[in-house]
Amino acid sequence: MQYAIFVSGKKGQEVLHTAPVAEHDARYLGERALPTLQPLDDETYLNGPAMILHTGARSSYVLDGHDLLWCVEWEPGLLVLRFSPDGRMAWTALRSPVPGFGGRKPMPQDLEGYDEDAEDPQYNLVFHAWDAQFDEFSREHFGFAPAGDEAIQRHASALRHPDSLAGQARARNAREQKAWIAECQRRIASWAGEGLRLG
Repeated sequence: MQYAIFVSGKKGQEVLHTAPVAEHDARYLGERALPTLQPLDDETYLNGPAMILHTGARSSYVLDGHDLLWCVEWEPGLLVLRFSPDGRMAWTALRSPVPGFGGRKPMPQDLEGYDEDAEDPQYNLVFHAWDAQFDEFSREHFGFAPAGDEAIQRHASALRHPDSLAGQARARNAREQKAWIAECQRRIASWAGEGLRLG
């Protein structure tokens, strides 16, 4: 698995960079999060998670073979969406292991076995890449380098379908878009609920 970020080049162009996802974070994503994915159809995407692109939510992209995973910090913790080159999409909502995530009141289940000093793969999966977009030191620390042609092609192929859907969202006027964003937020909250606890 590889993170994929865009970095502004010397001439102002956006250059795709990749870096390996740390083994324990890749294992969390591949062995624990991805098996919980549920199919995501076009209408649900367009009237739900597509809205996130119009917010300041922190997120990252991870190349997983020919699929692209979009990891978003969002209540109740982490949303993971998978985009495949054939247009198929899937998603899951995971509860943050941090009991008071987002200022919420912890449930008893959230406090059981919680270790505040333990690694938080949900945080790592979002912020290792998010920080590297803007900070050269972070890029060097996590091993980011300009992507090769093959990785660029995989990234573009996986995003082709969701990008085509996102164009429909951009076509709304400002008043329509405000109402659309609010409704999408409600839909995601209803679908995600408390989120899945992976321990």
